[in-house]
Amino acid sequence: EDLAKAALMEKRKAADMADGLRVEIQVLDDALKASEADIAKLQGKLREARSRQSAVQTRLEVAHNRTRAREMYAGSKVDDAFSRFDILDRRADYAEGHADALSLGAPPKTLEEEIAELRASEAVDEELEALKAKRNAQSGGEG
Repeated sequence: EDLAKAALMEKRKAADMADGLRVEIQVLDDALKASEADIAKLQGKLREARSRQSAVQTRLEVAHNRTRAREMYAGSKVDDAFSRFDILDRRADYAEGHADALSLGAPPKTLEEEIAELRASEAVDEELEALKAKRNAQSGGEG
């Protein structure tokens, strides 16, 4: 009878220990689930941060490209080309004025000659206006 009692006591101790271990396992499971939830939140934040980083990098690249494009359109090379064109335009005006001055003593021009000169002058004026409009469109379309 003493042995049976001792065995039942041991059985009770084992059952109590098993119950204690079950409680500890449940606590550990709950902690593990909480950790998994925290990891999932961190992964979500990491994805969001990577997405924002990509967006910022894209914005930065676009800004650099816009800067390069504006420098190309409004840069010194374009200004130099137009200043050279203005110089040529003034030279042409001077040459025309000089030619007009020389023709003061010459016989009057025929109607066909005057029409040809007017057409040539109009063509030059149209080309000049086209270049000015192109330049204005390039510099005005930047804002």
